Amino acid sequence: MPPKRKRAQVDAEAPSSRMTRSSARGAKKDGQGTVNAAWNNSSSRPDIPGDDDDEIQEIPMPPNKASRSGDASKAKAKAKGTKKARGRRSQEDQVDDEPARLKSSNTKRGGSDAVKLDMYSEQRAETLFSQFADEDSPDVIGAEGFERLCKEAQVPLDGALPLLLAWQFGSHEIAKISKQEWMEGTATLRVSSLASFAVVLNDLNDLVVLGRPAAAMSHVKSQRGAAYDTTRYDSYAADTRKAFSSFYTFCFALAKPESSRNIDMETACALWSVVLAPQFSLIADVTEFINVTGSYKGVNKDLWNMMLEFCRDTRKDLSNFEADGAWPTVIDDFVRWKNAQTAVQPADASVGDA
Repeated sequence: MPPKRKRAQVDAEAPSSRMTRSSARGAKKDGQGTVNAAWNNSSSRPDIPGDDDDEIQEIPMPPNKASRSGDASKAKAKAKGTKKARGRRSQEDQVDDEPARLKSSNTKRGGSDAVKLDMYSEQRAETLFSQFADEDSPDVIGAEGFERLCKEAQVPLDGALPLLLAWQFGSHEIAKISKQEWMEGTATLRVSSLASFAVVLNDLNDLVVLGRPAAAMSHVKSQRGAAYDTTRYDSYAADTRKAFSSFYTFCFALAKPESSRNIDMETACALWSVVLAPQFSLIADVTEFINVTGSYKGVNKDLWNMMLEFCRDTRKDLSNFEADGAWPTVIDDFVRWKNAQTAVQPADASVGDA
């Protein structure tokens, strides 16, 4: 049996495989790109086992079985802790990324993948308001802030959703929300995030503007996955005709200048195209007539209200139109024009039913 001294000499002459693996790790880490570079430079980066580039000192004699088992247990526990730390870091990075989460949560009503959003917080609602408030008037969200609000909440500006937002907050001017209106509106709906706003408005758009059947909802949660108080939604669902009338009447008051009794015809036609057109196709013919003639300049409250009644009760082919119904002049003129245009076309007996 060779002497121990000779065995030690052989061990000393053997190359270090552990040092080779350390060098390989360093080479691999240098080619991982900017994402991992940012992670490596982060001050909050957790200690990852084996991620130190310092050379590892060789131990001449291998550890016994019990020692290797203990080291393996420690390494496993440390790796588990690293995994948890990375998980916490990932969650923290996503806390304020609501628009991105909203974009990824476009699921169908009642879908199993619907995102559960944060519950209402008064402080959070106030903070959200301040993000869009005017610099010169911190108690008001003006036109610019309103546009940014809709954009970041992924609410289209060319549809009915901004009007529904104003309706729910009881706004007095188009594209303007006071802090009091905001705080009262968010408290009633129990919403304080952009994602929740978007869900509320889309739910109301489906029910009130598009006339789709009401969705079955719990008292405090939409089937889209966002937490909000559905008390108002439930009341609208109980009488959708009344809810639509309320919204339609509000739109006139919102668009009317404070010192005037009328709204200009261009604004009225734009609102009719957004509010009435989804359920009443007859309004497209009315606005075409108004634009062709160009002789009508304004709309008062009586004409505004009668236009809704006309669209609800009159068939597309005008076959049931009551000429002696004391309609506003604009409507009588339209009927004569339409009859002349469609005298030889097939009849369409559809009637609005909102």
